[in-house]
Amino acid sequence: MTQEEQTLVKRMDALAEELGKIRETETKGMNIFSAVGMARQEVKHSAFFAWLLTPYKGKQHDLDNAFLKAWLELLFNENAEGGHRSNSEILAEIGFHSINDFIPLLNAKKINVLTEECLISQERRIDILIECVEEKIVIVIENKVGTTTHDAQLQAYEDDVNQKYKEDGWKKIYVYLTPEGDLPYELELKDGRLVNQYKDHWCVYSYTTILKILKNVIGKLGRSEKDRKLKFLMEDYVEMVDTQILKNNPELFSKCKSIARQYKNELELLMAYVMDGLADIINYCKDKLDDYSAQFGQISFLNETDTRLEFITEKIRSFFGESFLAGKDSYPVLIRLAAMKGDVDITLFMENTSGNPADWTDKQRQFATLFHQTVEGKNRFCSLVHVVLLPEVERYGKLTEERRMTLDGKLDDFFGCKKMKELRELLV
Repeated sequence: MTQEEQTLVKRMDALAEELGKIRETETKGMNIFSAVGMARQEVKHSAFFAWLLTPYKGKQHDLDNAFLKAWLELLFNENAEGGHRSNSEILAEIGFHSINDFIPLLNAKKINVLTEECLISQERRIDILIECVEEKIVIVIENKVGTTTHDAQLQAYEDDVNQKYKEDGWKKIYVYLTPEGDLPYELELKDGRLVNQYKDHWCVYSYTTILKILKNVIGKLGRSEKDRKLKFLMEDYVEMVDTQILKNNPELFSKCKSIARQYKNELELLMAYVMDGLADIINYCKDKLDDYSAQFGQISFLNETDTRLEFITEKIRSFFGESFLAGKDSYPVLIRLAAMKGDVDITLFMENTSGNPADWTDKQRQFATLFHQTVEGKNRFCSLVHVVLLPEVERYGKLTEERRMTLDGKLDDFFGCKKMKELRELLV
């Protein structure tokens, strides 16, 4: 090993120590919510919000309706960006023009705040449901932390609410809660085609705004034992959301900037060797999919993250008809481009959500025969076509022209294989 290489190894060892300090900074201190792994668990966030929203008096958190009132007040101020409808516009159509219109609700003798509530279908659980029978007001909160809606989820909740609260006079408010106040979009079937539909009567709400409420409540708490315990819980929750979900950690930011300046060359070398280029690979393949739409119909993207892309073609979807969006937690057939076990691959497969071989649908059984396959003996998944796009070692580093050419060829192998050609002819 040359002197230059030895120096580089020492520098990389020193960098490793500094990167370890980043982790120490991120997890500094004891936090009850971090300890239970709550950061990305929507159910636990919903349970905590529901507890605060419930107007307890003389027990539990003893806030009465203070949190609920503050939450409703700021509901009017949360607005979607980009010229989309404001919450105040949506609420005005229902009959709520200011917090004063919520006073009957806030003064009601009983307000039910429920989590994971099934109204009609046992397959659909509303994250948070606020119900006041006395004032005929129902509020549906869909809570998303790092995930998106699926299977016409928001529309399904609306259908259940309309069926449950079908008497005249009920006022129904829908709220889409995300860390950054994202817009409520979801795939819906329109005129036989899947479209990404903006749900313009859903209000938006952000975790950032909830933290504002919590910080304000913390500042007003007294010195009683109950208040001290509540302050401890709220401060831990604010810290966990701020650092782990919203990524607001000044100390960590300062440490990262310092390391980036001191070890600039080493970091560039490190990234050149081990940077996971999966997101770039997925984006490149996504752009290339249009090349196959003439043969297989319009491409509809169902779920998309940095590690996977799930989509379907119009001709395949039309084979399943209305049953394709049946309000389930998964689709009966799907094309997935992902790196589940290292290699980057693309797979056309069917899924049986129950895992019971007897529950494969007639349409799925018919579709399997188009590939000269059978679902007999298969519990949950039936893979129909599978191609490895890049081996694991080639997903790291920059997306070179050579790798782009490999991806082009492998996508052609997938869509142009004998089975897919036969399928295309059968679906004409």
